Amino acid sequence: MTISLSEFNSAIQTIRPFVLRTELDNYRDNIFLKRESLQVTGSFKWRGVLYSVMNSFEELKDIEIDENNQYYIVTQSTGNHGIAVIHAVQEMKKHYCEKYPTDEKKWKNINAYVFSNVHIAQSKINKINQLLEKDNKCMFDCDSKNYSEALKKREHFLQNHRGKYISHGGKDIMTGYGSLAEEIITQLPSDKNVTMIAAIGAGGPIGIAAYFNYFKNFQLIVSQTENFNAFVRSLQTKKIESNYCNHSPGLSDGIAVDKPEDYALNTAIKLNIQGVSVKYKDVKDLQKSTGLGGSTCIALAGLEKISTHSDIIIVLDCEGNH
Repeated sequence: MTISLSEFNSAIQTIRPFVLRTELDNYRDNIFLKRESLQVTGSFKWRGVLYSVMNSFEELKDIEIDENNQYYIVTQSTGNHGIAVIHAVQEMKKHYCEKYPTDEKKWKNINAYVFSNVHIAQSKINKINQLLEKDNKCMFDCDSKNYSEALKKREHFLQNHRGKYISHGGKDIMTGYGSLAEEIITQLPSDKNVTMIAAIGAGGPIGIAAYFNYFKNFQLIVSQTENFNAFVRSLQTKKIESNYCNHSPGLSDGIAVDKPEDYALNTAIKLNIQGVSVKYKDVKDLQKSTGLGGSTCIALAGLEKISTHSDIIIVLDCEGNH
């Protein structure tokens, strides 16, 4: 289950040419924002999704793909994860056409398909449509009534088409997020104790904790709103708990999943990760006063619920406000 340090380091080198190094900005006192809202796709989702998609392309080097037998890289998402999947597929199509030009026709027949639902924010739809204008072979479905229906559509699609699911909390995704953890460590003095807090949905940020586990002075705490806190409840019961997903996530699409993914939750339990639930109103008030994104404010609200004597506190600035 554990991701080795060598696996992390390999992923970091693999994705390095395609990611931006984001800044640590002082929020107040000893609290800093890790500005992943300035990452390539406007959210922290990019690193993990990119590594997972790159691995998918590597697996396809010896597989025949043509116009009559296409291949799909598929996910369900309420926003940033889906945006990252589409952009990563588009970038890897270009990259592999340049790297293996004799197989150009093959790479062009690998396409993204994102299943969403009616609760997706219009700003996310706009971003996805902008990406689809660049490559109209990639597809997007936002007609499902909720997250669970979109998930079932994704499962049904893959039963009838060749393709691969890009998870939210699987090993590849989590390994890619080691890039974020490693970058933070290089930005801070080596003799400081550091606590990082991040909003969480299905479990991708646990990859940050898994990398931190190799450095004793770093730890991760995760935060969710009380109306979408299945991951926090699952940490407490040590079994999969579910969210009620028949309404809009309101503050953050990144946490509006139906339940944690097994790999991420099991890793979090093994690492003894602490999770906190925060009030919707507290997060909304922070959004209004700071202008920061919903997921970022979920993490900021979590600061009021934890006790730490760390020298430095890092808040994951997950996405821009919308």
